[in-house]
Amino acid sequence: MATLTILEKALKEVYLACPELELQVPFHDKVIPKNLASSKRLILEQIFSEFRPELSEHYLIEENADIQVIKHIRYLPANYHAHEFFEMIYVVKGSCYNFFENQTYELKKGDVVIIAPRTTHAISGFTDDLEAINILIRKSTFNASFFGLLEDKDILSNFFLNALYENSKRFLYFHTLPIAGLADDILLMTEEINKTDSYSQRMLKNILDTFFIKLLRGFQTNQVSLDTEAGEESEIIDMLQYLQNHFAEVSIADLSKKFNYSQRQIARILKNKTGKTFSQLILEMKISKAKVYLKQTNLPIQEIAELVGYGDLSNFYRYFFKVTGCSPKQFREMN
Repeated sequence: MATLTILEKALKEVYLACPELELQVPFHDKVIPKNLASSKRLILEQIFSEFRPELSEHYLIEENADIQVIKHIRYLPANYHAHEFFEMIYVVKGSCYNFFENQTYELKKGDVVIIAPRTTHAISGFTDDLEAINILIRKSTFNASFFGLLEDKDILSNFFLNALYENSKRFLYFHTLPIAGLADDILLMTEEINKTDSYSQRMLKNILDTFFIKLLRGFQTNQVSLDTEAGEESEIIDMLQYLQNHFAEVSIADLSKKFNYSQRQIARILKNKTGKTFSQLILEMKISKAKVYLKQTNLPIQEIAELVGYGDLSNFYRYFFKVTGCSPKQFREMN
C-alpha cells in the first residue's frame, strides 16, 4: 500500500472529521459550512478553487507533450467535471467509483475506463489502498500521435474516431480478466513520464500503443461496456474509417458511390455529424499523416507530400502551413 502524501493525509482528515459534507458523493457545487474549523476550511477552499467544470489541455498536460501520466489523488472530493482531452484511468490496486451522468461503475484492480472529451464524470476514491493512474492524451494531437490506431476497425478505433470527429460524449469501460503486461505497461509509463530526454514522449506513445493492443487482444474475454448515449455504431463510423484509410486519393464522388448516397447527401451527413466539410476532414487527415512521417521517418519532404496525396509540393507546403503555422521542414526540426 502506497503511503499517503501530505495532501492526501490532509484531505482524509477533513473527510473523516466532516462526514456531513459527503465529499465522496459526486457533486457539481459544494458549499463549505461557515462553522467548519479554519484549518479544514482552508484545505477545502484551496481544493475547490482548483475545480473547473471543464479542464483545458494546457491546465494538466505539460507544454510540448501529448501524454501526461498522473497518480490519482486519494480522498479528493468527487466533483463532476469534463475536459478537452482523452482520459484513461487504470486501477493498479484497490477500487474506486467512476460516476457518469446516468451510470456508475466500480473500478477494481485491472479495470480500465477511457473517457472522451467533454464527458461529464466524477471519480470517488476514498480508501488508503487505492492506487489508480490517470493517463491524459491531447485530443488536439491524437490523430497525429495515434494515426495507426485509427486505421483499424475495432471497438477502440471506432470509439476514438467517434470522439474525434463527432464530438460525442461517451466512455469505454473494460473490466479486464488478467492480461499479461497491462500493469507492467502502466508502471513503465509512470517511470517514463519522469524522464526529461527528447525520446520520452515517443516512448510513452509506443507503450500506450502496446497497452491498447493488449486490451484488444483480450477483448473476447474482457467485459466491455459502452455508454448508452453512443448506442449502435452508426454508418458515419464506416465513412470515417473509409476516409481514414483512403484519404490520399478519395473523392466525395468515391464516397458517394461506396455508401450509395448522393454527393449532396454525403456532404450533409459529414457536416451534420462532424461539424466539418469533406474537404476539411481530408485536409486534417492528410496533415496528421504527414506529421507522423516527418516525426518518425527520414523520408524526403517531396516523397511525404506524394504519400499523403499532394502531387504539387507547393500546395503541400501551403496547406501544411495553414494547419500548423510552420513549414514541414520547421516541424521536423522542432520534433
